[in-house]
Amino acid sequence: MQNEQLFSHSVSMKDRAFVDLTGVSEVEKFDESVVVARTDHGKLTVKGSGLKVLSLDLDNPDRSLRIEGHINSLEYSNSGRGKNESLASKLFG
Repeated sequence: MQNEQLFSHSVSMKDRAFVDLTGVSEVEKFDESVVVARTDHGKLTVKGSGLKVLSLDLDNPDRSLRIEGHINSLEYSNSGRGKNESLASKLFG
C-alpha cells in the first residue's frame, strides 16, 4: 500500500433524521432517496426518503456534510478507491 495520509472520518446520527459526517472528500450523488459521499475510508451511501443536503463544507479542515430526512441505511463500500491501481499492486501492495 502506498503511503497515503488518511484523514479523520466520523458519522453521527440523531433520531434517524439527521446525519453529520466529517472527512468527506466529495459528494458523488444526491437526491431524495440517496446520498453518496466519498471519504478516505471508503464510499458511504446514505439511503432513505425525503433526504436533503443541509450543508456541505469541503473547505474547512473537518470537510463536513449534514443530511436531513428519514434515514433507512448507511453502507460503506471501497468501490472506486484505488481504481487506477493494477490488480498486482492491489494483491501485493
